[in-house]
Formats: sequence, structure tokens, C-alpha cells
Amino acid sequence: MLSKKQDEILSILQEECAEVIQAISKVKRFGTTNNIESLAVEIGDMLYLTDLAKVNLKELNDFDYNEHRSKKFFKLREFSSIFDDTKHLKEGSIPGYLPGAYVIDDGGPVYGIKVECQQSEKN
Repeated sequence: MLSKKQDEILSILQEECAEVIQAISKVKRFGTTNNIESLAVEIGDMLYLTDLAKVNLKELNDFDYNEHRSKKFFKLREFSSIFDDTKHLKEGSIPGYLPGAYVIDDGGPVYGIKVECQQSEKN
């Protein structure tokens, strides 16, 4: 059973997801001029609520989100045209990038999802 706080967080997250969808629709229909900032704001709001949900619903922390991001990368590469320009690239392990990131042999552009690594300070 969700607490009142958890329920409210999920309700607001749900609303933020809907606002991202609406902002994407406006960019697709009317272009980026006057719409891209709104999309960025809505994505930021959604990301904040996602983090808030992970803090307040401890069960969400039982999942390896990097693993799911990596799986999504491979699904997109296989089933969409987003990564068609990566067919000639080799799979590799790149520090700071999720498994499955791709790199051109000459050290050129990297395709994949960058992971922000934060070092904790030792007291």
C-alpha cells in the first residue's frame, strides 16, 4: 500500500510524463522555435520527480537502471533506425559509458549512453 506522500509523488510524476508527451507533440508539429525550451523544462521536471520517486519508494532502488538502459540501447539499435549509422562500429567497453557503447576505431564519436560517475569524498 502506498503512503499518501508516495501516492502524491507518483501522481505528479504521471502528470509530468504527460506534459513531456505534450511538449514533444508541439516540437513535432510546430518545430523547435519557441517549443524546445518548454520540452527541456518538462524533461527536467520529469527527471526530478523520477529521482524523488526513487528516494521515496525504496523498492525502485532494487533495479539496475544501467542494465535496463543498456538493454534499451540494443533494442533501439535492432528495431529502430536511430543507430543505423553504427552498423560499422565495434562493441566495446568504454570507461564512463554503459556496456554496449560503440566507438569508432580511430577514437572518434561514441554512440551509447554516457554515465555520470560521481566520486564520493572520504571524510
